[in-house]
Amino acid sequence: MKSLLSRRELMALMAKTTGLVVGSQYLPFSLQARAETSAEPHFFLLLKTNGGWDVTLAMDSKLPADMTQQGIDETDFYRVYTEDQMIKVADRTYFGPAAASLVPYFQDLCVVNGVLMLPKVTNHEINRAYMAIGNSKPDDPYFPFQLAMTAGDAPMGVAHRLEYVDQLRTGSYTSKIAARELTQAQGGGLQDLYVQALMDKITREASENGTNATIDAQRLSLEAQAALASVADKFKEFREKYFDGTDEGDGIAATLAGFNAGVIRYGVVDYQSDYELDTHSSHSTKHPLVLGKALSRVAATLKCLKETPYAPNGVESGKSLFDYTTVMVVSEFARTPWNQGGDGTDHNPYTNSCLMFGKRIQGGQVIGNSRMISRKDTSEQRSRLQANLFDFKNNTPISDETFRSVLSGDIKVGACSADLPQCLDFIMPGTLMKTMAKAFGVDDKAQWVSKSRTLDQILRA
Repeated sequence: MKSLLSRRELMALMAKTTGLVVGSQYLPFSLQARAETSAEPHFFLLLKTNGGWDVTLAMDSKLPADMTQQGIDETDFYRVYTEDQMIKVADRTYFGPAAASLVPYFQDLCVVNGVLMLPKVTNHEINRAYMAIGNSKPDDPYFPFQLAMTAGDAPMGVAHRLEYVDQLRTGSYTSKIAARELTQAQGGGLQDLYVQALMDKITREASENGTNATIDAQRLSLEAQAALASVADKFKEFREKYFDGTDEGDGIAATLAGFNAGVIRYGVVDYQSDYELDTHSSHSTKHPLVLGKALSRVAATLKCLKETPYAPNGVESGKSLFDYTTVMVVSEFARTPWNQGGDGTDHNPYTNSCLMFGKRIQGGQVIGNSRMISRKDTSEQRSRLQANLFDFKNNTPISDETFRSVLSGDIKVGACSADLPQCLDFIMPGTLMKTMAKAFGVDDKAQWVSKSRTLDQILRA
């Protein structure tokens, strides 16, 4: 009987297939796993916009007339866009010029504004992790790793491309979930990892099940070759067609190709670098341009998902990849409404925004808002763009009248019960992540955000 294929023989067998390999320690076998289950797949991609975005230039734009009515002047609000650049997407709801590429897809988008971060913490890394996890515990994993474990999909692994790889948060799951780095998307290094994963699978399967290792090796290597070809071809197609062949879109294209081939189920990608968006100077000229390009990659992601037919194992499903994928776009905080040093802005953890689309997401809506507070009304004598309280019982941000009642102490924040007409609290990262866990049917198991509320308005059946 022929001996088990060696690593060199496996490499030779797959040498005809070049390009990208993404995924987990068990990457080649998700195709087999998917064929054996009737459950529809549900993919998740977390896109991180590093640097801190100016939400007023994007999904939380402010009408000048509204600002004037609230007593906000040009000293309070360093606005770097004009009213005619604002784009109306719904009744009294506007996107700023940096989000122009997203406007055609508004009916697919759910925007959540007024997300409160850690108000006294302006550090990039801490707020970045807070937004990507849902809590502020320093050693907890990013949400995709939490989700993989909680949903029981650890063998699917998590693909990642992060600006700061040393800050990858996998917690104690590293022995159970493989994290494959996508920086060398077109290199042979990931192919090498893929072949090693195949060898591990063959060895384990032969040992645990007593199957014919030689036949298994040949079968699995052919499956792996086909999966490699699918991922490589789609990566090249997505990169060129939707992301203009640029490196900035590599991580997204790689993950979507992995989803499409069924070799990965979760991904986290830093699709915008920190230093470009963190505009402590040249904000008026640099930030609109950089953020506009970043959000155009988000629009390209949505377009790619909607235009790609989902055909597991070559069988047409009649649906697109969009119908099976949930995408969440975040940043670590907003920017200050006041200028810094003439033409810069500083970190603003008092508010943030989040963008979601895809499976289980109810599009065509903006949830929550932020409130501009004049410098005259703050102790530090600087204006503040602040997350507004949200009424979770009535699914709406609070009114000015309710806000005054909160300030006077007549209405308590966080007091929620069946006999109260309101349930006032802030939307926070934990709110969003627990809602995402609910979208995957595991909110009751999501211990890392167990104390958070869900924002059910985000979800559709």
